[in-house]
Amino acid sequence: MKFGCLYYADSENIGDDIQTYAQRRFLPKVDYWIDRESLHIFCPDEEYKVALIMNAWFMYTSQNWPPSPYVYPLFVSTHFSRYHVQWLKSKEDKYSLAQNYLKESEPIGCRDGSTLQTLQGLGIEAYFSGCLTLTLRPFSDVEKQDYVCLVDVPSEVVDYVREKGYNVRVMSHGNSDLKKMSPEKRLKQAEDYLKIYQGARCVLTSRLHCALPCTGIGTPVLVLYSSEYDERFNGLKKFLHTTELKDFLTGSWNNFLENPFCCSTDYVSYANRLSKTCEEFVDSALERKEKVSVNYGGYSRTAMFQNVIRKETYVAENRRLGEGIEEARAIIEDLRNMNCDLQNSVKAMQEYSANQENAINGLRAMNNELRAMNNELRAMNNELRPMNNELRHYSQEQEKANAELNARVSDLQNQLDTMQNLSEKERKLIRFLRRRRK
Repeated sequence: MKFGCLYYADSENIGDDIQTYAQRRFLPKVDYWIDRESLHIFCPDEEYKVALIMNAWFMYTSQNWPPSPYVYPLFVSTHFSRYHVQWLKSKEDKYSLAQNYLKESEPIGCRDGSTLQTLQGLGIEAYFSGCLTLTLRPFSDVEKQDYVCLVDVPSEVVDYVREKGYNVRVMSHGNSDLKKMSPEKRLKQAEDYLKIYQGARCVLTSRLHCALPCTGIGTPVLVLYSSEYDERFNGLKKFLHTTELKDFLTGSWNNFLENPFCCSTDYVSYANRLSKTCEEFVDSALERKEKVSVNYGGYSRTAMFQNVIRKETYVAENRRLGEGIEEARAIIEDLRNMNCDLQNSVKAMQEYSANQENAINGLRAMNNELRAMNNELRAMNNELRPMNNELRHYSQEQEKANAELNARVSDLQNQLDTMQNLSEKERKLIRFLRRRRK
């Protein structure tokens, strides 16, 4: 049996190529590169089935399901998006063709807990397989270095890690040039990224398919987690260090930066099981050759089903478009209200500014008056200075006059005391003479 390798032709995310890289390692050869969004039209150059490991995120174009009858699938590490694949939302008969295809390929190895719950809820036998990127192993030619890889993280994180003194390597999985590259070149680029991650002291990322490959190759990794990742990370978080942005920026993971360590080895049993499943599938396919018989009735049912999905997709897109228009109208109305509020605020600010200007002018006038008064006071002070000097001179003369007067008063007091003493002697003499006369 020939082998196909699944990839996403229109991807701008290197994480998609890393998933393809993980799959490619198990294949003895690649006879066909098969686009995951065009599985329904795949046709090989022979009327025989082609073995294909179906580890991927399915899918933007849900009407392109089920895959071509030429595909001989192994469903492991499979994710179905509940937000894009409407035929997984109920057990209605109109969806039975798509769901029966999965039942014919049971058991379905689910990459995450969300897909597992969805398929089991539809009565499809499924199990949690984990992601095929967990089977990646360290490269023998890569040496550990002392840089920190920051992959699609906010600029605050970059600044924070740099301020801590670490050598930083800022990277991104976003690349709009991927769709222009050949699959082989894309896988070479994916390998280059993996080697950079392996050489790092640790990796900080928001990307699932940066974190899981790092876990497989043994590089400590920390995921800056957000609740919007819940569907894709469900069941996989237990293999990873995760934190919210605010906790990281407050220093909760400084010890991790200083002494990086892997979260756990719980993933190893899942990785080993995945490897064994893929190896057995490949060994079986090598010994097998299955011719495809053309069933025009099957093509007709598939065409009818795809027509139903296209119509539902059209209706759903119209509904979303209508909801988007309503949201846009609500936003426009909010913007109008905000504009009115802003205009009122501007008017209020203008009035306030005018009042402030008047107040400033009043203060300026008061300041001018105070300056004039200050000048008058200075003039009065200049006039009072000579008078003050005259008063000081008069005071000094008065002090001299007072001293002279005090001296004269003292002399008079002495004279008075002398006169008082003489008068007493005279009285005694008079009394004496009176007695003699008698």
